[in-house]
Amino acid sequence: MNHGEFYLKRLHALSGFFLLLFLCVHFFLNSYATVGSGAFNTAASFMQSLPHLTFVEILLLGVPIAFHGIYGLVIWYRGKGNLGRYGYFRNWMYFFQEISGAVLLVFLVMHVWGTRIAGAIAGAKVDFQWMTQHFGNPLFLIVTVLGVLAASFHGANGLWGFLINAGILTGKKAQQVLGWVCGLIFGVGFLGFMMTLISFIR
Repeated sequence: MNHGEFYLKRLHALSGFFLLLFLCVHFFLNSYATVGSGAFNTAASFMQSLPHLTFVEILLLGVPIAFHGIYGLVIWYRGKGNLGRYGYFRNWMYFFQEISGAVLLVFLVMHVWGTRIAGAIAGAKVDFQWMTQHFGNPLFLIVTVLGVLAASFHGANGLWGFLINAGILTGKKAQQVLGWVCGLIFGVGFLGFMMTLISFIR
C-alpha cells in the first residue's frame, strides 16, 4: 500500500465515523415522532431554521457522503478490503458491510431526493403530516426500512472496524466485547427507527 492509498483509507474511515455521529443525531431527532406530531414538528423546524443550512448540508454532509461512498466502491472494486486476517465470522461481516454500503448509497440518493430536494422544489414544509403522506407510499416505506437496516448495520459494523484498525482495541477479548457492543448498537438503532416509523404510519 502506497502513502496515498494509506491516507485515503484513513480519511475514508474518519469520514465514516463522522457520518455515524450524524446518523445518531438524525435518528434521535426523528425519534421525537414517538412523542407526538408537535414534538417532531418542533425538532424539524429547528433543523430547517439553522443558519446557512444549504452550505452545511453540502459541505459537511454531501462531500463526506460522496467521498465515503465513492471510495468505498473503489475499495470494493479492488477487492482489498478483506486482508484475510479475520476469522470466518468476520469475513461474513465484511461481506455484509459491502452489501449494506451499496444498499445505503442507493437509499441515500433516494432519501435526499425524496425528503429534501423534491420538497424544496415543491416548496413543501417537511413536517409530521408530510412524512406521514410519504410513508403512505408502500415503495417509499419499503425502501426506507431497507435503507435504515443497511445504515444501522453499516454504521455499527464500521465502528468495530474503525476502532480495531485505529489500534484503539487490540486484544482478542476486547474485540469480542466490542463486537457485542456494536451488535447492540445495530439492534437498538434499527428497533428505535421502527418505533419512529410506527409513529408515522399508525
